[in-house]
Amino acid sequence: MERKADTCDSEDLPITGVKQNLICASGDTDSSGSPQYHGLQRDKALVNFVIDEDLLIVRHLKLPSSVKKSEIVPGLVTAYDDPETANATFPVDFQMPEIVLDSSEHTAYRCVIFNMPLHLKVVSWESVWGNGVTIEDGYQPVWLHHQSLSYCESPNEKFSEEQLSGKPFDCYSKMPSCDTQIVQHAQNGIIDLPSASHLPLQGGGVYMLLIHIENPQELQLGKTRPGIRVWTEPLQVPATSQPGRLLRYSAHFDSINIPPGAEPYEMSFMISAEATKAVLPEAGLQVAASTIHMHQAGIRANVQLIRDGVHVANVYETKGFDFAMQTPKYDLWKLLPGDALIVSCSFKPDMNRNILGGWGTDDEMVC
Repeated sequence: MERKADTCDSEDLPITGVKQNLICASGDTDSSGSPQYHGLQRDKALVNFVIDEDLLIVRHLKLPSSVKKSEIVPGLVTAYDDPETANATFPVDFQMPEIVLDSSEHTAYRCVIFNMPLHLKVVSWESVWGNGVTIEDGYQPVWLHHQSLSYCESPNEKFSEEQLSGKPFDCYSKMPSCDTQIVQHAQNGIIDLPSASHLPLQGGGVYMLLIHIENPQELQLGKTRPGIRVWTEPLQVPATSQPGRLLRYSAHFDSINIPPGAEPYEMSFMISAEATKAVLPEAGLQVAASTIHMHQAGIRANVQLIRDGVHVANVYETKGFDFAMQTPKYDLWKLLPGDALIVSCSFKPDMNRNILGGWGTDDEMVC
């Protein structure tokens, strides 16, 4: 298969020297030679078609040759090496204690609060389930929609004594609000940070693991342990940049009301220059990757960077949003105090009902 790097076709994306989404599928043909549905014979990846990143800059993530696996929080946090003595990148699994879900529960959120027992320098992350299973071993379960790991300040003011007991709880009806979302993973593969950078997980802090399960097929899941695997560098490895935490901005649910209709429904909101001036450090932020999160009605989206009242660039753009493959766009750009961002999203309305903002996948989000 061949094509030009830039076809000058508005329906084609130019091939550039950054990671780009690749979707592939294969299926049998029927007696007439027409292709049939591919079923589970499908895959997706983030690929740099121009630069051999695997040779030049990619971290090679593999389990240590002599695994020192230990549960550092029983039933919840498992490390595959000792952070104090490790000499290579290794994984730490944050997995929900065994939960059982009713198959009639189409949308479920489960949360668990715990104390972080050790300091970690996170460089990559991915989904994990079962007994330490990842996409290296097979397909991510279709029901595992997204997971997040968040830092929680003043937990005694936010959570009940029962929620702080370390047991999973239903957090769909009343979504907890932690201060900083450190790691989030959706329907995609391994997420990598740029070389010589990391995200810190502070030992002694209180964190929340959140799991979103979407099961409209009413599959019998049985006992399950979904979670996030983070790959962490040895503590002695230096960083060339000051580590930070991921920032997430979202439109308020009350502002999302998509009426029935046949035409795409457009929504935009702004993160103002005053807002970035108030919260960003003087030197600004170096952004390595960006993503937009929507649900099943999402069609396309873009983020415009406005500086001194002038449109500088579209720092994020997707012409075909895929709810089942929410991968980030890897592209370096700078966000400075006083910059504004305009987030625009396009949705496909439901002909029979209003689509409102909410946590369920039949609802919508603009993030």
